[in-house]
Amino acid sequence: MADLSLVGDTLRLDSLVAFARGPMRASGTVDLSDPAHPFVRLSASGEEIRVMNQRRGLVDADGEITAVGPLDALRVTGRGEMLGGYLALKQFRKDLLRVKSPGDLSFVAVFDTTAPRGDSARIALARRVPRKIALIADLTLVIDRGNYYRNRPDANTEFFTGDGEAVVAHIDQRTEDQWIVGFVRIPGGVTYFRTQPFVPARGSLTFGPHTNAVGIVQEVGERLLWEAGRGWFPLQMFTGGTSKAPAIGLESGTLFPIRGRELNGYLTQGRTNTSLLQHATTSLAGNRL
Repeated sequence: MADLSLVGDTLRLDSLVAFARGPMRASGTVDLSDPAHPFVRLSASGEEIRVMNQRRGLVDADGEITAVGPLDALRVTGRGEMLGGYLALKQFRKDLLRVKSPGDLSFVAVFDTTAPRGDSARIALARRVPRKIALIADLTLVIDRGNYYRNRPDANTEFFTGDGEAVVAHIDQRTEDQWIVGFVRIPGGVTYFRTQPFVPARGSLTFGPHTNAVGIVQEVGERLLWEAGRGWFPLQMFTGGTSKAPAIGLESGTLFPIRGRELNGYLTQGRTNTSLLQHATTSLAGNRL
């Protein structure tokens, strides 16, 4: 439902109310006294809005946004909060995973915050091309507990931002400049690699503050294994690298480092290939999951 009126050179949005599980309200004006450069003042807010409801995800959120300025340089500021739900994106491509020993995975990342070479020249050239509509947006997102990333049948991992933390995004359509800064924490859920479940003990996805940066992934998952004659011991799966091509490694204080050709046995059967042979005089002494 919307209530619009045109008074003189001003287009006024007295009220706009929409519902998507929760209410969204907006109001504002557009000054048309200079037809070549309409001036916009707009504000909108929503509570418990279902911003996504499809096979790829279900997300409820609160949000508020303000837009002020001419259409060719409209400055937008806003804040959102993911209240709960899940993201079920495309199935993860396992061919992107690189299997390495845990010692080769870097868990100390250096974030380069400098602008790429030639970036100032690119921005200056882009500003020479006038745009009729261009947004300059600074947006902040807070993620509550109870949000999950689903990658069936491989992962159901919780993610959230910590107390006082947020993910900040900047978009400037005049120069095509965009970047994200923030940390998303990975504290719980379950991750399946091949057929074996690992419970995430700790982890994060880090966005660096420069253009076209990829996320830095760091995660430690753990599961218990039984070895005859040794009892239960923890097996840890490390994930490190970039979000486009992460690397994984397995580690345990009693059995590893493990040879690469034995890795598939552990990931699919929970034991090495050689452990399928009988090690003792009775079947009761064999390995079990």
